[in-house]
Amino acid sequence: MTAPGTYSITASNQCGTARDTVDVSFIQGPDPFTLGPDTTICAGETVLLSAPSSFYDVLWQDGSGMLHLIADHTGRYWLRLSNECGATADTIDINVDSRTPTVTLAPELLWCQGDQFTLDATQPFAATYLWTTGATSSSIIVNTPGMYAVNVKTSCTQASGQSDIEPDGDCFDEPVFISPMCSLRMAMGSMMCLL
Repeated sequence: MTAPGTYSITASNQCGTARDTVDVSFIQGPDPFTLGPDTTICAGETVLLSAPSSFYDVLWQDGSGMLHLIADHTGRYWLRLSNECGATADTIDINVDSRTPTVTLAPELLWCQGDQFTLDATQPFAATYLWTTGATSSSIIVNTPGMYAVNVKTSCTQASGQSDIEPDGDCFDEPVFISPMCSLRMAMGSMMCLL
């Protein structure tokens, strides 16, 4: 017999005839399957992994034999299906993105003519940056007063911060005059002479 079906046999002799039948079926091993592509999820999210069939013995990487498994932490998950005729398995890598950006910029900076400041929002992991100036670098250099803000994003979370750069009313921006006898500091409103 090389195919499933119902087979019968008849036997006879001088005393009579006997007949019997038998049903023959073939059991195949599990077909290959996939749990899906490797996946990144955000903290607090889950992925439902499912066995493709309930006709086989089910074994997950944690030793459970349920048809479904909830993945909620970073790791490699695998599923093995088997029966008397064979086994097949697949794996999937789940990554939980726990990156949380923080932005710490000085809320206020006082500016004098010629000053420049470096505003730095660099994170210790990959992230995208967008400043109100249109810059997409992790830090910028500014040399004019104004409000400067940045938005930092990962695939799951984001954070923002800003700095207000204001002119300093106490800047000494007037020239200094020096004569053979006197040193005149106009901005300070004082004069010093050597006698």
